[in-house]
Amino acid sequence: DRLKNSIIMILDPDMILLRPLTYDFTSSNVMIHRSERGPPKVKKVMHGQPWASLYAFGDGPFKQDLNYVFSNHTDSPALKATDDE
Repeated sequence: DRLKNSIIMILDPDMILLRPLTYDFTSSNVMIHRSERGPPKVKKVMHGQPWASLYAFGDGPFKQDLNYVFSNHTDSPALKATDDE
């Protein structure tokens, strides 16, 4: 019960020292990703309100020829995944 309000951070070792670690982005100058849902109403990490960093890769790493990647595993569930998944 004492860990109920804990915050877990998954850190990229290359990026740890670029910005201070925080859970409150209310007064921060970070760029917030545009979403169809609009800007977040609450700019804090809390239950049901996770935050993540974006990288400049976009969806490039996910645009692969899966038939080639899984040519030796033709029964892989990855071959049945939709673009949304």
